[in-house]
Amino acid sequence: MSNSIFCSPTHFKVVVGDADSRTVRIQDFGEEILPTGGMINSIITDEDIMTRFFSEMGAKYGFARNQTLLVIDSNNIQTKIIDVPAVSDIKVLEFIKRSFNQYSDAVTDDVYDFTVLNPRAESGGVSVLAVSVNKQMLQTYKSVLIGAGYDLKSVNVGVNTQIKLAKFLPQLKEGTYVFTQIDGRNLSVSLFENGNFRIVNKSRMVQQENSAEWFSEIGNAISSMQQFSKSQRSNLNITTAYFAGLYANQIAQLAANLTHLGIDIRELNFPDSVRLEGKAAQKGEYFNPGKFLLNIGNLLKK
Repeated sequence: MSNSIFCSPTHFKVVVGDADSRTVRIQDFGEEILPTGGMINSIITDEDIMTRFFSEMGAKYGFARNQTLLVIDSNNIQTKIIDVPAVSDIKVLEFIKRSFNQYSDAVTDDVYDFTVLNPRAESGGVSVLAVSVNKQMLQTYKSVLIGAGYDLKSVNVGVNTQIKLAKFLPQLKEGTYVFTQIDGRNLSVSLFENGNFRIVNKSRMVQQENSAEWFSEIGNAISSMQQFSKSQRSNLNITTAYFAGLYANQIAQLAANLTHLGIDIRELNFPDSVRLEGKAAQKGEYFNPGKFLLNIGNLLKK
């Protein structure tokens, strides 16, 4: 059993559970407003405030009994897909560091990591998702969580949890589609081709939720991704936009407002893939998996 935790710009989100290749079993879940002055855009700005807050959350959800899996999703984290030779991990990290710093002479203190996407890329090498994260940001999270009594076992990034979900959910394994997540004012649009991640665009929404302008703002973001996809491979057109973090009535309104895009608008659903047990099943609350998307993806092993 693990605690999968994520801090959006406004909320702390937790899912307690585990997963295998077919099912995610959720024992508990929760969402709490972040304390004022503790974080800005997923970056901890006051360690004392956040240590107290995480300690309170740990007591409320019983974190002391389980290992904790952290996922961070921030514009300060850089990701890119690159092909590297089939060499040792140490040499791969050297390639990644050079790739992120090839156009800059500035000395950075970033931490680099990668996930293998395709061990047999067309280039003859290995295709990886390369990640560059500020070292101080990671150290602050680690210091605060351990100080709050958490058994921190791993740190993941938001894009990688989406990639895991694309491998896990049957409807995401084929076709060219965009994976669209809305979390408050944050809009994330990721392009996938036959389950393979290509690129993500993130932006902050400025229009009033559920207004005509708000729907148009979402449509413009998807349209931009359509244009990018066509510019890369003209024979692969986006056919579907999967949405997470919205409710059914909002999906219906989106479908009505975005007919000009010429694609299917669908809610990302989890048929038989997510099961509520224990406290989660007893809560009697409506559970929207899309609002805990990164938490769920972070529970997946691959």
